[in-house]
Amino acid sequence: MSDLANTPIKTKRSFKDTLWADRYFWIAAVIVILPQLSFALTWLLWPLRQFATYVHELFHGLFSLVSGGGFDRMVMYLDGGGTAFTSYYTEIGSALTSAGGLIGPAILGAIILFFSRRFKMTHKLLLALGVMMALSAALWARDSYTITFCVVTSMVLIGAYFIPSKGFVRVFAQMIGIQLCLQNVLDFRYMFIESFERNGEILFSDTGNIAQTLGGSYVLWASIIAAFTLVIIVFALWKSAPSD
Repeated sequence: MSDLANTPIKTKRSFKDTLWADRYFWIAAVIVILPQLSFALTWLLWPLRQFATYVHELFHGLFSLVSGGGFDRMVMYLDGGGTAFTSYYTEIGSALTSAGGLIGPAILGAIILFFSRRFKMTHKLLLALGVMMALSAALWARDSYTITFCVVTSMVLIGAYFIPSKGFVRVFAQMIGIQLCLQNVLDFRYMFIESFERNGEILFSDTGNIAQTLGGSYVLWASIIAAFTLVIIVFALWKSAPSD
C-alpha cells in the first residue's frame, strides 16, 4: 500500500494565518504599543526608544561610510534625540546618509521580526546586537552618556543570549523589532517637517536634507520612505512562519 495516503498535505500559509499564528509577536506588540497610547506611560519604553535612536544614528553613519563618506562619532541625548557626525563627498552620498537613519531601523527591525520566530536564531540575533553595540561604543561613542548607554545595553543583550526561556527571549527580541519598525510612525512629525531648531540653530530634517540635495518636496520624500517602511514590515511578517 502506498504511503502517499499518509503523507500530510502542505497548504500555503496566508499572510493572515502567518501573522496570527505567533502569539509571542502579539504579546510583544501589546507591551510596545499600549504605553504609546498614554503619555503618562511612555516612560516605560524609554530604553526601547533610546535603542531606536541609537540605531537611527548608527545607520546615518553606516550609510555615510557605504557611500564613500566618513563617520566620526555619534551622540545621544537623554530626551531621545541624537546626532551622527558624518562627512560626505557627493550629493548622492549626503542624501543616502540622511535616508539611512530613516530606513535603517525598519530594515533591522524587519530582520529581527523575521528571524526571531526561530528560537536558535533569536539567541544569535541578540548576541549579534550586543556585539554591535559594544563595537559602537569603542568606535563612535565619544561622550560619557553614549558610551554608558551602549555598554550597558550591550551587556543586557549579550546576557539575554544565555537565557534558556524560549518565550522570554522571543518576546524580548520581538519587542525590539516592533519598536524599530514603528520608529518612523512614532517620529511621524519629524519625517514630515523640513527643518527644526536645536540649541538656537535651524537645521534641516532628514527628509528636508534629501529634498535640498536631490530636489523635490520633503513631503514627497517622507511619503516615499514611509511607504518603503510599510513594505519592509509587511514583507517580513508575510515571509516569516512560526517555527520551533
